[in-house]
Amino acid sequence: MGGTGKSVVIDFLLGHFKQHYKVAVLSRGYKRRTTGFVLANSQANADTIGDEPFQFYQKHPECTVAVSESRRKGIAMLEAMPSPPQAIFLDDVLQHRWVKPHFMIVTTSYRTPYSSDWIFPVGNLREWRSGVKRAHMVLVTKCPETLPENVHDEFRKKLKLSATQHLFFTKIAYSEELCNASTQIPLQQLQGKHFVLVTGIANPDPLVAHLKNCGLKFTHLSFPDHHRFRAKDISDIQHQKGAGIVLTTEKDYGRLRPLLKQQELWYLPIAMDFVFARERAAFLEVLEKRIQD
Repeated sequence: MGGTGKSVVIDFLLGHFKQHYKVAVLSRGYKRRTTGFVLANSQANADTIGDEPFQFYQKHPECTVAVSESRRKGIAMLEAMPSPPQAIFLDDVLQHRWVKPHFMIVTTSYRTPYSSDWIFPVGNLREWRSGVKRAHMVLVTKCPETLPENVHDEFRKKLKLSATQHLFFTKIAYSEELCNASTQIPLQQLQGKHFVLVTGIANPDPLVAHLKNCGLKFTHLSFPDHHRFRAKDISDIQHQKGAGIVLTTEKDYGRLRPLLKQQELWYLPIAMDFVFARERAAFLEVLEKRIQD
């Protein structure tokens, strides 16, 4: 139901493959105020294409970003463009049976793998665990900084993967700088200062833990995933902020930016990294071969 780090994976893929190919990302555009196929342009925002696609567009303007309730129709529209993409990354498509991806990646978090979860509403799964058989690769996300070498055998057995399914372990890499639309400041500049952390994501726990490990003190206002901020929310945020700043996630920044002053709103960039350094090259090699097929 969310919180396994799919968007961070898409961000990683766009950042790497845009250097070698003409790539596009196609998403549903969850909670957008538009319908049908929409191609991101300079007038795009979180309302027109959704918060995650808007984040991709802001960060990778050289890539094609599109949304469509029907991935099949969206793919057809992208392929009909005068200069169609060579590769299309589909965000959150496992249950979209109208499309059979050339390569399927499933993400599952280290602390709560799907093997220990249940179908919604008892748990957070959208389908039976056996659905992972359709995946070519599983990424175990949000791992600790270090893991034992035998973790591959342990998780391959726990997740019931076949010998042909690839398995990699990733972690969150937090930036050491805060960003807004025009500048950056060191994260450690917040030492000794009170600020408000505002999150509207499925699982803010890793971010909260990271900031606390940095020795920072803050008030955390947690909202549901993809939350559309109202006037009362902004009033509460301003009240809690006082003379301090508002820190948020990169995804939430696109929704909060029109509602708060630029100098008081900041976000902390994150990226996907690999627990075992050697796996980065192996991961990219597997995908490179499939794109060239």
